[in-house]
Amino acid sequence: MLRRMREGRARRDRCCPFFWITRIPLVLGLLFVSATGHAGDWMLLEQGWTNEQRERFWSLGQGAEIVPYRWFLVLEQAGRQRPFNSAEHIRRLGYIPWPENPAGLPVGFTRAANPHTGREWLGMNCAACHTNTIAFEGRTLLVDGAPTLADYWAFNLAITAALEETLADEGKFRRFADALGAGDSPEQRNELRNDLATVTAERLAYNERNRHRSEYGHGRLDAIGFIFNEVTVGLLRDGDGQAIPDNRRSPEAPVSYPFLWGTSQADYVQWNGVSFAQLPLGNLARDVVEVLGVYGKVDLDCEGGFRSSLLFRNSIELADMVQTLKAPQWPNDVFPPVDLKLASEGEALYRDHCVECHEVIPRDDWNRRYRSGLWPTNIIGTDALYTRNAVQWVDSGCLAGESIMPGGAEKLEAHDMSYSIVSHVALKVMGEEPGEAIFPVLGLKGVMENLQLNGLELRKPEDYYKARPLNGIWATAPYLHNGSVPTLYDLLLPPDERPRQFRVGCREFDPTRVGFRQDCDEATLFEVNPEGAPACNYEVLDPGERAADGRWLRYPYRDPRFPDTDAGFYPQVRDNGNCNIGHDVRHVDGSAFDHGERSALVEYLKTL
Repeated sequence: MLRRMREGRARRDRCCPFFWITRIPLVLGLLFVSATGHAGDWMLLEQGWTNEQRERFWSLGQGAEIVPYRWFLVLEQAGRQRPFNSAEHIRRLGYIPWPENPAGLPVGFTRAANPHTGREWLGMNCAACHTNTIAFEGRTLLVDGAPTLADYWAFNLAITAALEETLADEGKFRRFADALGAGDSPEQRNELRNDLATVTAERLAYNERNRHRSEYGHGRLDAIGFIFNEVTVGLLRDGDGQAIPDNRRSPEAPVSYPFLWGTSQADYVQWNGVSFAQLPLGNLARDVVEVLGVYGKVDLDCEGGFRSSLLFRNSIELADMVQTLKAPQWPNDVFPPVDLKLASEGEALYRDHCVECHEVIPRDDWNRRYRSGLWPTNIIGTDALYTRNAVQWVDSGCLAGESIMPGGAEKLEAHDMSYSIVSHVALKVMGEEPGEAIFPVLGLKGVMENLQLNGLELRKPEDYYKARPLNGIWATAPYLHNGSVPTLYDLLLPPDERPRQFRVGCREFDPTRVGFRQDCDEATLFEVNPEGAPACNYEVLDPGERAADGRWLRYPYRDPRFPDTDAGFYPQVRDNGNCNIGHDVRHVDGSAFDHGERSALVEYLKTL
């Protein structure tokens, strides 16, 4: 695989700079790391944050509005009289209960007031999707910045069902109203019922815009697909002020949540490397786009107004905190200690086979910036559905003719990429509130000059995946961008020997293969080849061949340059979003690693 990548590098249309490493030190002094503290029932690792910073990160609102805050505290589960917010229910959905939270909310769930109305809403912030717990022999580690094992879609369906049932069931509604102190006044109860109907309709509409065929399960979400739908269908209007439902695309490419440490030091983030991460603009824009897809509200009035629920100063504070977040180190007092001799053997293998893509960042230089490697999907060989779903062409509605960057030369065409429309909306939202936003302070000229000084550019999605340093990789299972491989050991197997199905959602850790065990009740089944999905191989389709259910993507998707004819369908690889193919690292002679070599590499990866 490494040989194919070297050959393919010369064929790439674009080249990304790499830091070439000639020496990768194995710092033995860093290996004897222990858990450094406790928060409730959790053991904490040293990641550069105080407990006060952690709690701030877990609770600071960004402007997401799911349901009114007080409602969430008294809402019952659908089909039961038990609280929706019970620890057992939150845990089953994959989120992390936080009993000590004075707001009564799980980790990453927030209580924040709308900046224009003052009404308090339940929301989510970065921590809901980027915090995880790892259990081992009766002890539980909490890892900040680690990918969640939550089932976001199940949460959406569950809270919507709870709202619907509360609206329809008189007994539930009475208990709901009584708990909120609505009183016996018919006027008060009717007002509450109408408000409940409005919020329920919003949640139903959100779910309808983002319905999909593929099973996400625990730990995966097509966040890019949700963001595109929320902006181009939920917010965007045509010239007559009407929604554009034909812009909806089924979000069929769920991926694992990336880990957060190192993101602020990267040049670009996201699995396909399209969002620039450095500078205040990059950090804020990333968070604004996130909130647009996760319950943020924007009044896009087609007259230039972009008033929103977003809390920019909070997002900037969260981004600043992420910049100081360190990768977790393997805790030798919790897990079996690292075998130093075996890790040293793995270090040599890593230098020969891995460092070209995955730069090593020494722990004493953790805050330095690095360049991400971009590898074409036909070279790295992993499931490409995510990169192709990111290339969508839709109706630009009333934004046609607007500059993508405020004041810039490139304008939105009548049909343009969802990515460009989302970028435009995010930047306009950032410029709407001069007292809050960063964009008016920097100005377009300053933004572009800073990008150029840092060697960055505004990218658009292509068929590439980003390779990043692997510090803390032991805490981020399952692996590959789509979470299709359960452990690090399995990732080092030839693709046809990797597990075809496994369970996701268990917290108990396997320190030998490095991943999670699969024997808990709350786990969901992950299948590489779900029934009815394309097989995981790279057989090229005839240009005219496409499936009736639309699973064969047209690329560029709905590109207006091509009519709806066979000529508009490019030959594609057969990817279903769940494929565990690719990343087939071998010796230069093409032979696979043996068990001992895989074990040595895994042992070394524990030290990063």
